[in-house]
Amino acid sequence: MILATMGSNKSVTTMNAIMTEVFTGLKPEKIRIYREDSNLLGESKKTLEKALSILGIRAEVEEKVVGEDLRTWKEVLSRDQVDVFDVTPGRKYMAIAGTYSHGNSVRYVYIKEEVEGYRIFGYIPFSRVKVLDVRSGEKVELDRLSTLDADPHSRLERDSLTALYNILAIHGKVEVDEGASKDDREDYVELCKMRAGGIRFREEEEIRKFRGSLFIADTNTYINIGPRLRDLVNSRKINLLASKTVFDELVGKVVSGSKDPKLWKFSLGVESYRDIHKIPFTKGGQSYGDRSLIEEIRNIKSNVQDQVILLTGDRELSTKASTLGIKTIFLSQETQGHMDYGEYIYCLSRSGRGLRKPTISVDGKDVVEIRENPGTELGITQVVTKDMRYNFAKVLELLQEIMRRDQGTSS
Repeated sequence: MILATMGSNKSVTTMNAIMTEVFTGLKPEKIRIYREDSNLLGESKKTLEKALSILGIRAEVEEKVVGEDLRTWKEVLSRDQVDVFDVTPGRKYMAIAGTYSHGNSVRYVYIKEEVEGYRIFGYIPFSRVKVLDVRSGEKVELDRLSTLDADPHSRLERDSLTALYNILAIHGKVEVDEGASKDDREDYVELCKMRAGGIRFREEEEIRKFRGSLFIADTNTYINIGPRLRDLVNSRKINLLASKTVFDELVGKVVSGSKDPKLWKFSLGVESYRDIHKIPFTKGGQSYGDRSLIEEIRNIKSNVQDQVILLTGDRELSTKASTLGIKTIFLSQETQGHMDYGEYIYCLSRSGRGLRKPTISVDGKDVVEIRENPGTELGITQVVTKDMRYNFAKVLELLQEIMRRDQGTSS
């Protein structure tokens, strides 16, 4: 059986189309990628074949370079024999040409938020993915797949952890056991839920109303909602200034050598700060505290015409700043939100509390163990698959490798 699809300048879209079709139950012996020019590196080809083999798919992946002429695409696709043609990735004219294929089925993977199609396979919950037969208009159902025996140890990024959770959800009820006692839940689990969006502040909605303003966040804001600040900055919805006062406090706490049991929180804050600002201040000092932060904001205000807004969850700081004429958004009213399970699991792995290892279960059976991340590999969580039928973590690790190679990065 031959599965065909289009090549794109972003290999993730081609990879996601192939993986989605495999999850409809297809078992191709050959996967053919039509593209304008050669782009699939040899190593990526081998890596994709290895990922598919863990799913029981022994397929040869091949490229076919067609060029940029629409007439050539129509000629080639109407001549070549394939069984299923997925026209999701690539340019629009390629998809049009794909409808001329003699394949038994021409398909398109529909997702409402197209930008999410650039995330790793599985990041989008399967309930929000529709595989459509272009000719009949019928929906093609997704299938439950099992994995073959493979290395149980994997290193996953946060998006891949989300994908792992979603893929496991096809197989039954997925639950995360945080590995925490009742005494640890308020301090440990609740903060991870907040960072992951399971708990939010109503006032976060106000941030978007001041899109043209400049923002400064205090220490607790980086600790509590750092990942969402990152997303707001990356999507260019807010301009968040790097505060030296806040950086000094975060780093000062972490490098002090203190045995404060809350030190792990400041480590998360430092990580969020660096994640957002990329190249922050290189040295921390001792100039931190409410007075120092307020003076820093007043100095910025005197040098810019834009409105400067302080984000804080500290009532006392909010009151002081407001009294001195600084616009503040006081994050205080908690509400339930949508949980990003990848962020949640990553946070659990970063607690550094020496607690029982968190696990992920399917229908009450532990299938994945989460290893503690001491902070030496930021953004990476080590997981161990306990049931080889569910070793989707290893598949995702290999897909990650392709994406990093596509982006020219490695970890």
